[in-house]
Amino acid sequence: MKKINSNFILMVNAYYQAEAYSLGMIASGVFGQISIQSELETFRNYISTHQIKLQELLLKAESSNELGKIEKATIAYEFEKINLNHLFTYEIENSIENFKKRGGDMTSYRISFQLATDSIIGLVGNFVKHFDHLSLRESTSTSIDSIMNQNHWTGENLLEQINDIRLLKTVYGYTDHWIKEYTFQIFN
Repeated sequence: MKKINSNFILMVNAYYQAEAYSLGMIASGVFGQISIQSELETFRNYISTHQIKLQELLLKAESSNELGKIEKATIAYEFEKINLNHLFTYEIENSIENFKKRGGDMTSYRISFQLATDSIIGLVGNFVKHFDHLSLRESTSTSIDSIMNQNHWTGENLLEQINDIRLLKTVYGYTDHWIKEYTFQIFN
């Protein structure tokens, strides 16, 4: 299996959580409702310990009720460094906004997104090793095309993983292009 870019996964999770935070969406937890979820909190702690100025901006944004704005800008800047443009973050924002309109809770969004990510890591990680004659981008793209568009799959576990990945498109509104880019960056 290919190496996993866990920092990228953290940034995507923190970005969608920051968008939800900025929209006033909450998550339900074992001990009640949660306004900031764990990946956003982890990201905030990371940037606060590495950049004091950002820590000050986070506190200022919170006090002026601009929740999630600084985190989103910081993550978007990091995405630009790896050649992801504003369309990548736009799809995340659009997905969260539509989920909110349907009355969704961030806990269910987060769980489904994590299941899809785990399935991408497992399935595509195994597929990519069979495409050693292709570049990483081509092999991840070919794998996602197959997962999203072919129906020859068998086996309950495999079908469940494929369904988890397809939910990114059918339920959460991500395009095939976004899913391919997300997958590529996970393994890049």
